[in-house]
Amino acid sequence: MATQRLAARVPARFVATALLPAYRLAFHQCGGDGSGKCDIVPASAQSAVYGVIWDVASHHKPTLDRYEGLGEAYNETWLTVTDLASDRQFEVQAYIGNITALGLRPYTWYKHHVLAGAREHGLPTY
Repeated sequence: MATQRLAARVPARFVATALLPAYRLAFHQCGGDGSGKCDIVPASAQSAVYGVIWDVASHHKPTLDRYEGLGEAYNETWLTVTDLASDRQFEVQAYIGNITALGLRPYTWYKHHVLAGAREHGLPTY
C-alpha cells in the first residue's frame, strides 16, 4: 500500500481507499526468505480488510506480476470493494497467496511497509 514501495516497482495512480468485507489480513504467505508476507483470506461476515486501490497501466502490469510472483507465490482474483469516501463499488484485481503456512511471522522491515502504507492513506486502525 505504501506509495514509495509501489513506485519503486511500477508507476501507479492512487484511486481510493477501500473496504473488502468478509476477509481478513494474514501474514501466512511464505516469502522466499521464509518470513510471512501479506495475504487476504475469507473470514466471517463481521470481518473486513481495508486497503488501497491503485490504477496500474496494462503495459506495467507484467512487471508488477513478476515482483509479486504471480503464478507461483500468488494467484490473481477479482474482488468487489467499496470506496471508503463515496461508497462506490469497484471490481479490482488482487493477489491471493498460493504458498501459505501457519506460524509464519513478517520481518520488521516488511511489517513497516504495510503499516506505513496504512498510515499514509489514513486507513482505520481497527
